[in-house]
Amino acid sequence: MSDEYQKELPRRGEFVGRVISHSDFGARSKCISVELTGTAARVFARTKAGQFVQFSCRNLDETRSPVPLLRRPFSIGGVRSDGPKSNGPDEPNGDERLSFDVIYQLLGPGTRWLEQRRPNETINLLGPLGNGFSLPQQRQTRIILIGGGVGLPPMFFLANQLFRSGYKDTTAFAGIQTAAHFEPEIITRKFDECDCPCEISTDDGSYGFRGNAVEALEEFLGKNPDWQQAQIYACGPGVMLKAVAALAQRRGMPCQVCMEAYMSCGIGICQSCAVRVRDKNSAEQAVDDKPQHKANDKPQYKLVCTNGPVFDSREIMWDE
Repeated sequence: MSDEYQKELPRRGEFVGRVISHSDFGARSKCISVELTGTAARVFARTKAGQFVQFSCRNLDETRSPVPLLRRPFSIGGVRSDGPKSNGPDEPNGDERLSFDVIYQLLGPGTRWLEQRRPNETINLLGPLGNGFSLPQQRQTRIILIGGGVGLPPMFFLANQLFRSGYKDTTAFAGIQTAAHFEPEIITRKFDECDCPCEISTDDGSYGFRGNAVEALEEFLGKNPDWQQAQIYACGPGVMLKAVAALAQRRGMPCQVCMEAYMSCGIGICQSCAVRVRDKNSAEQAVDDKPQHKANDKPQYKLVCTNGPVFDSREIMWDE
């Protein structure tokens, strides 16, 4: 695809995707694969790990009871190019095809509606949204991936992008509450497919390392000081990301975090996903867990949906 043609494509859009598969990912988790064609496929072909979609978790033709009214954000867990679509009466030019995965937990009416979608049914969506992870310039850079719970899908996607881009020295840490919530064998397989060893930790000790993923990473770094210069990528609950950011600062390791936040629009209009940040100079000078700020410092905020969801971990004011 020529550079000129790429520039003509929109960055994002509202599209209709077709469900091609729906499977279990654990006791409370599902994986749905959605196919896009034509312009939508070409737009999503540029997706980076860390970006997300907003699903309309209802039939938009139903006006009597529009519940849930607002779209729901979901991280993209992987993208596959499926090649040209077979020609048909409505597709004389054979549009390109692409599919992407969303792994989600059953939490409320939105995800319950999503759970009922069957192959060949359609979903209205916005995407790809936000900004993804930035990869290291040097292919020999050692890379650590750490994901917790529903923060794992972006790590699967990132592991795949790193693998396809020629990064060879990667390792992953996956944290889950219990082996019953996510299938450990599926998690391991996802990373193994990308030549990325993975250590799984469970809060209850039902599988792998007993404890959380940050504790597992801390132990690993203590035993492997040659990984002290690695680049860290993380996604998960706020308390986990805060702990990862503190670890990275203590050890002087670069770290990018993919934030999770409640949001209504996903495109910067509703302002509901604001996070407090420090300016770039302060972020670059931050060297401890609780940097001191001047009393007259003005609050600064960024939006998870448009400025993120990926940030330099030093930029976030975790205690504010």
